[in-house]
Amino acid sequence: MVEVKKLTKEIKYSTGIFLPIINDISFSIDKKETVGLLGKIGSGKSTIALCMLRLIEPTSGEIYFEGERVDNISQRKFRKFRKEYQIIFQDSSSTLNPIYTIEEQLREVFLYYKLSDNNNVDKKIDNLLEEVGLNPSIKRKYPHEISTGEKQRVCIARVLITNPKFIVLDEISSSLDVINERKIFDLLKDIQKKRFVSYLLITHNIKLACNYCDRIMILSDKKLKFLSNNKVQEEELVKHFED
Repeated sequence: MVEVKKLTKEIKYSTGIFLPIINDISFSIDKKETVGLLGKIGSGKSTIALCMLRLIEPTSGEIYFEGERVDNISQRKFRKFRKEYQIIFQDSSSTLNPIYTIEEQLREVFLYYKLSDNNNVDKKIDNLLEEVGLNPSIKRKYPHEISTGEKQRVCIARVLITNPKFIVLDEISSSLDVINERKIFDLLKDIQKKRFVSYLLITHNIKLACNYCDRIMILSDKKLKFLSNNKVQEEELVKHFED
């Protein structure tokens, strides 16, 4: 499904020196698989995701989606992948526009990708909100009128509009309490079973990664220092994380 080979991203400092944020990163994610990317704050986890989705350009390395190399094509040609490869960001409040209702923001995505005409989109919005566990009446509200957990469900609904094959989950539960975190990830597992989607879960929460990931990677000192081939027990992961 997704493969990264020797991915490196460097930044240039005012002194003219180039230093890597991430260096020589390689891994793959299979269909309907959840792979966790663990690392401390500032370790470069989100940089990997942004490079994979071409939201920032890698310095070197190769990125493949379903066997097709995409790091060396133009941004115009890469647009065809945008629908199938999505990201949900950490702060749901900042990714929702405060001046538009939930309905208006979901409708915009349908119309932008020409997935429905304006007359048929209402029922699709209702069905999507129900799929993520929300009452369709919430669509008339503005972001500030709903809870943090509801905002995150709206963000999930928004990326599902294009029926993606791969979704990056970038610290999406960091602002949620434990109960809402469990509900959100149970929802994501249900969506995965139904839609056969793959996830890259970016987190620093060891327990969360152990509970929901099929395999786990640990990023440290700009490189992957651990990559499991199957599920990992929390005690083992703590040892690798702290080494």
